[in-house]
Amino acid sequence: MKRFSFFLLSIAFLSGCKSFWNYHTVPPNNNLFANAGETQVTGTYGTGGMNAQAGFAVTKNFSLLGNYGGSLGADGYHSKEGEFGIGFNTSRENHKMLFGVSAGYGLGNNFFQDSGVTYKDFRGSFTKPFVMLTFGSASIGSGKIQADAAMSLKLNYITYNGFKQSSPNPADQTTFKAGTFYYEPYFSGSGGGKHVRFCYGMGFAFKNLNDAGKGMRIYPFHLNMGILIVIGRKYGQ
Repeated sequence: MKRFSFFLLSIAFLSGCKSFWNYHTVPPNNNLFANAGETQVTGTYGTGGMNAQAGFAVTKNFSLLGNYGGSLGADGYHSKEGEFGIGFNTSRENHKMLFGVSAGYGLGNNFFQDSGVTYKDFRGSFTKPFVMLTFGSASIGSGKIQADAAMSLKLNYITYNGFKQSSPNPADQTTFKAGTFYYEPYFSGSGGGKHVRFCYGMGFAFKNLNDAGKGMRIYPFHLNMGILIVIGRKYGQ
């Protein structure tokens, strides 16, 4: 119990220190598809704010993916971000466990401003190409309860153009540019009916060891929960 309490306190401490972080990542869109024509729509809320995801399987192997999310100002951190990409996963006709790879591009902006303060501690815009590898399931059983799970590794390169300010005086504003690779191991799962399920995800973000402690800072942990809607999946096969 003491260890679990310490874990919760650690999360609370990190969530309350967003002024120290230039970027808080959104949950990866790592869902896999069982057949052509399947659509998945997800809405979640978590440590990084609200997030909406959508995916459509154009064929049994190829899909289109979208992701939009951000923070509405919790703890002073504000952000908006969108991602779009294409995905490939192995066919459910031949494999119970699927392998997927996706690639895409993200862009957005963010800033940090404490309540009652008239200036932004930092603000900026960013772009972010990425690739992601995923192993997981796409259940097609005939039972009433369905569940899927996926594990991913996402590689990102983020370029950030920002401004820092230490007082209301405009002369205290400085510009900075930063770019870094960062990596995201991510686990997600869903459970419920054939069309509506509870979903959750948890991941970590970290930079190369030789970049730790310098350059832009990446918020290291994210946890989210919400609802997944699955349309067009062919069950009972």
